[in-house]
Amino acid sequence: MASKTTRWLPLTLMVGFGITSAATWLVASREVANHRLQFQQRIDNLATALQRNLNRYTEVLLAMGDFYQVAELRVSPEEFARFVARALDTYPGIQALEWAPFVPDATRDLFEREMQTLGISGFRITVAFFDGQLSRAAVAPTMCP
Repeated sequence: MASKTTRWLPLTLMVGFGITSAATWLVASREVANHRLQFQQRIDNLATALQRNLNRYTEVLLAMGDFYQVAELRVSPEEFARFVARALDTYPGIQALEWAPFVPDATRDLFEREMQTLGISGFRITVAFFDGQLSRAAVAPTMCP
């Protein structure tokens, strides 16, 4: 009787090992597929959130363009500051929105005096150097302070 048992033992072990291996492979491949699906869903969610944020920030910039288009003559620093105040409070990713009109060289001195009369003492159109120093901007056809 012992010989019949020992005769079937290798076959039983091989079949058991084969079934265990197949089950392990099946479970592992499903786990990998499940992890890939979860990862892809996370990527899609992050990409959607990023796109939404970029769209909101882009809308702020487009609104600034619209604001300038509907302005009667030109936008004053005070009007600009009031217009962008909420955007600066609402969107932490916006570090600054600057009022910087194009100034033709012919009206540079007049523009600098006008800014000084508006309360910006010592205002002048400057250029910044790499070391942080400011210097009066050189003559150019148009400048942007």
